[in-house]
Amino acid sequence: VLFRSIVTKRLRIPCHDPAVGETVELCGSASLEVLVSPLVLRDAEPVPPPPVLGRALPAMQAAVPRAATFSGLLRKRGRDSFELYQRSPQGAAAAGLKVHRIRYRHKGSLNVAEFRKAFAEYEASSDDADALASHSWHPTPPPRDGPFFPGLANDPADFLLVLPPAAGEGRGPQCRVEKGHGAELQVTVDWDRADNQGSGAVSKFLQAIG
Repeated sequence: VLFRSIVTKRLRIPCHDPAVGETVELCGSASLEVLVSPLVLRDAEPVPPPPVLGRALPAMQAAVPRAATFSGLLRKRGRDSFELYQRSPQGAAAAGLKVHRIRYRHKGSLNVAEFRKAFAEYEASSDDADALASHSWHPTPPPRDGPFFPGLANDPADFLLVLPPAAGEGRGPQCRVEKGHGAELQVTVDWDRADNQGSGAVSKFLQAIG
């Protein structure tokens, strides 16, 4: 009762504190029509009703909850016209919104043996076998044995590893290996949040290169 009076007085909005099992009728202003994408309803999570002391829920009501929670992108199309889309890049595109993707850059220094070990662990921990199978090094793959940059006249300036994006979205992680100080390699990894989903192989690789 005390909380209800505070909310009603300070916020000037109706507040209800029904007892367990009590029914409350909520009144509001004029309703607005919202067209909802079927994908939003498909991803909605059912919310079971609260337990009622001394009363068992009917089997049908327990199996099919009356309430569900969901999140989405609400787009206003007119004065009283709204559309609710799935909260995803595809939903944003359908709503006519531009998706902004933030990419991160991580730099580290390590020797050749440490890099080969870190990359081998990345390959072993990655759950995207198709991406690993279709990755490409530019201009050529680094040597499997010995130093990356033996000091020859035709040594490449760097080696760039390009991996396909996760789920076909974005640019995909990129790893650039350059000659560092002494025998060390300078490693730069560009990635975004979508690249690190699943097994978290990208995070483990970033930790390995320092």
